[in-house]
Formats: sequence, C-alpha cells, structure tokens
Amino acid sequence: MPWFFHVVKHGLDVEELKKWVLSKQIITTDGYGAYSGRGDSTQHFFDDGSKGESLPVKDSYVKDFFYDMVKGICERNNIPHFENMEYVNSWTIDGYKGSRHGIHQHSNPAGLVREGMSVLLYLNLPEDMSDMKGWFSYIDKDGEWCYLKPELDTVFIFSHQIPHCALEQGEGLRKTLNIEFLKDKEK
Repeated sequence: MPWFFHVVKHGLDVEELKKWVLSKQIITTDGYGAYSGRGDSTQHFFDDGSKGESLPVKDSYVKDFFYDMVKGICERNNIPHFENMEYVNSWTIDGYKGSRHGIHQHSNPAGLVREGMSVLLYLNLPEDMSDMKGWFSYIDKDGEWCYLKPELDTVFIFSHQIPHCALEQGEGLRKTLNIEFLKDKEK
C-alpha cells in the first residue's frame, strides 16, 4: 500500500459526534501502558474485542457508523485510499497534563506493520497548545519530522506504516477518536 498522509476538514458536528461516542464507548484501560500512551491518560474501546487482532465488533452499528463516516470524509475530500478497506477497530484516548504518545506505527500483536489506514479526529483540545503542547507529529516520506497542531474540525488520515506520536500536553483534556481499517486482501 502506498505511503499517504492527508489533513482535511471532516465536515462533522463535533459536539454531536462526542455525544454519540460517549454513549457507545466502554472503558477497558487495563494494559494501557503496553500501548504508546504515557502519562495521565485513559483509553476507551467500543467493545471488548477492539483490543485484539481481527476480532468481531459486537455492536455492528458502531462498525457501520464509523465505516460510513470515514467513507463520506474520504469521498468529500477525494481521498482514494478508502477503496477496499475493512473496519478493524476503534478507540478513544483521554489525555491530561503530561500525557503523550511515544513514536509508533500501527501493527498487529506480532509487531508487523499492517497494510491499512489510520483515522484520527480530535473531540476535545486543551486550551493551551502553545510551544507545540499536545501536537501531533509524524515522519514523512523523506525521513523529516512534521508537526501538526490539532484542530477540532480536522481529521488526519494516514497509512499504518507512518511512524507518529503525540507531544506532551499541558493542562486540560485532549480526547481523540481513533479508527483503523485494513486492506481487504480479497477485493
């Protein structure tokens, strides 16, 4: 799958999306330290199977909602990479002062980077994002570090192979919505 990174306006009502997310997520924070997050933060999933590799989503409404939402964003922004993608899992992360995410790629339990798409939306942002507090960072095709200030009306859509992280944040809540898709090899 080709390397790609898109920063586009998602066109969604963030307050309505936040209400929907809060009504559907369940809290399963055990083992969170095994993931990329560090500092004062919690992780919330949409079903117990979300943490495992290719486990079925119990609530097909969640799966269908996220699939249709991301498909619409890709179509409105002429992002071609959504073709033949299959929903895998989704989660939110609530970060507070000192929270950050170490550099990582999205991979399976064996550590192999998968052929897929990561989608990242912000539902809450801390007030103080000066000096790159809480910013998103990734390494581009040329090996250069790129830094992006998150916005509530913007989504990051990128291939799983891209190393990325979140810089340490200041006071306040930074809540992200993360959705993953894998290339359906049979299509």
